[in-house]
Amino acid sequence: MTDYRFQRTEADIQRAFLAALTEQGFERLSVAELARLSRVDRTTFYAHYDSLYALAEQVITQEVDLLRKAIQEGIQRGADAGDRYQLFSSALIDELSGQAETIQRLRTISLGAQGLDAQCRQLFAAVYHQVLGVSPTSFTGFLLVNMAMSDLDFILINHRAPAREELAASLSQLAEIAKRFK
Repeated sequence: MTDYRFQRTEADIQRAFLAALTEQGFERLSVAELARLSRVDRTTFYAHYDSLYALAEQVITQEVDLLRKAIQEGIQRGADAGDRYQLFSSALIDELSGQAETIQRLRTISLGAQGLDAQCRQLFAAVYHQVLGVSPTSFTGFLLVNMAMSDLDFILINHRAPAREELAASLSQLAEIAKRFK
């Protein structure tokens, strides 16, 4: 049986964490301050999480899971429409834009392989392997993952995805630059 009070408290802690993250940053946040902001005591916080890092890891994993789900839905819609270019649907772009500051703060938390960027890279590598059959360890795989990370950066800053024309123009510029190295 699900304990809804436990789930509600966990959600309250996560909401307070995200708000505090945006306002003061992870480095200045303490368990005591987060407990105060989420209106729980420290023992309640520790009943849910071992540390602020464990909380951050869970929040980041949840964000990446939402991103994964949205991308998979976008792939399915795009495959149905014959369009496989855009990983980021307009709804996902709106969601990312609305959370841009929070996402940027989550990206700064040092969690190694469990960090936001590392998990996004793993996600994008898996998507390109699934959709295009590109090996995640090939140079092409690395380039595609870095392009997806660039798309994410672009969306968070500009609140829109780059258009196909922008991609084509950028790839042409890169090809011209590559010619200089021959």
